[in-house]
Amino acid sequence: QRSTAPLIAQERGWTWLLWLLLTQLVVVALPEEAFFRGYLLGRLLQAWPARRRVLGVPFGAAHVASAALFAAIHLVATPAPHRLLVFFPGLLFAWVASRARTSVASTVHHAGANMMLQLASRFYG
Repeated sequence: QRSTAPLIAQERGWTWLLWLLLTQLVVVALPEEAFFRGYLLGRLLQAWPARRRVLGVPFGAAHVASAALFAAIHLVATPAPHRLLVFFPGLLFAWVASRARTSVASTVHHAGANMMLQLASRFYG
């Protein structure tokens, strides 16, 4: 006999989305951005002030270094070569933090990017 039960159990309601948002914002993006864009980027900019502008925002070696360290930590956490691709969002988050002059903006962007990846993998993975 054939079962009529769904192959994939689906959650009902929207609470899972709220938990995803809170997790990505508070547990993941906030501590990472506070360190990488709040503390580290600020310290690196003291050593290597930005000498160029990208879309009107001072941008330089400090931004690249913070993105590289961001990718390296992700590689250590999950040792797989594709984790180094986090370098590119790291560059974007560094630019956003410099543009807004606060890590709050990069935190929101970081959480949004992570949520989009989670949602895409949930529905299309």
